[in-house]
Amino acid sequence: MQPRALSGLLLVATICAGFVSGAAGGYFVVVQNEARLTEPQSSIMTQRDEEESVADLVERVMPSVVSIDVLSKEGEDPFGDRWVNERGREQIAGGSGFFVSSDGLIVTNRHVLDGKDVEYEVVTSDGRAYPAQVLAIDSVLDLAVLKVEGTGFPALQLGDSDTVRPGQSVIAIGNTLAEFQNSVTMGIVSGVNRRLWAGEDEATAEILEEAIQTDAPINLGNSGGPLIDLDGRVIGVNTAVGEAQSLGFALPSNAVRRAVDSVRQFGRIVRPWIGIRYDMEDGGARVAEGTRQEPGIIAGSPADKAGLKPGDLIVSFERDALDADHPLAGRMAKYNPGDVVTLEVERGGEVVNIHLTLGDRESIE
Repeated sequence: MQPRALSGLLLVATICAGFVSGAAGGYFVVVQNEARLTEPQSSIMTQRDEEESVADLVERVMPSVVSIDVLSKEGEDPFGDRWVNERGREQIAGGSGFFVSSDGLIVTNRHVLDGKDVEYEVVTSDGRAYPAQVLAIDSVLDLAVLKVEGTGFPALQLGDSDTVRPGQSVIAIGNTLAEFQNSVTMGIVSGVNRRLWAGEDEATAEILEEAIQTDAPINLGNSGGPLIDLDGRVIGVNTAVGEAQSLGFALPSNAVRRAVDSVRQFGRIVRPWIGIRYDMEDGGARVAEGTRQEPGIIAGSPADKAGLKPGDLIVSFERDALDADHPLAGRMAKYNPGDVVTLEVERGGEVVNIHLTLGDRESIE
């Protein structure tokens, strides 16, 4: 499944796939005496050691990354011009994922699993295929959890995405074009805490909070694959590509950890919810005025019951300040449905404290 495209000014753009090319730089040294050889040789050996280190890391991580084939239940293509697997199932889409537990839990993107009358098959790096069951779909983020039967699968460790810094090196692995399994690209983190709209069209657009921006090429089919640091820890899940060159985004690993923990505890992904539409500003989260079709405050929601109003500016959540780098969704994600929280709200030139009980997003859908 291809990564989602990004929109501008709430308009979702069509994904434009392209090939990014680059030329490897070179250098030469004019030897005037033996002493001049020392520095270039040392540099060559250092570069070679770094390359071998990265190659060793990729070799270690690769068995944990899987391809996810989306197969039609209708059987083999009658015209014979589409790919079918050994069981005669037509492959209609594909994406990537990775093991997060030795007993077969796999994380991927929600949009990889879009489709009706389909089934899913997970293919490991050694070519083994496993039927997969969808355990949970995230109602907020572009995440999903699959399960395959078995034990002893090589799980990746989730890192702490709150410590990710621009400039650090990262590696993306995935099933490029749903054809080239376990393709590897490398780059740096070029931004953190990005808030953006993503989707294949306006109807499917959604807000991604606290996304990690990278220049490591994320190609079609890489959706759901891991973005790892140079210690082999997952810091994000690749999910979207931008219109600009070398612009990709990944969901932060801490959000993934909360989703996986929720599946283990509740059997589904539980998300706290207050029921507002808002825009992040420098001073906080501004509750949208909304429309009749899309109100700023949803009737019967925790925000409605607590007395929030359209136009309110939520400046802090449980005494934690809100701004563009610290959005409301990120603050709220650290709590659970049923928790009572305090919002500091600016309204009409005054500051008021509003107490509300977080709801369960799934329970109202």
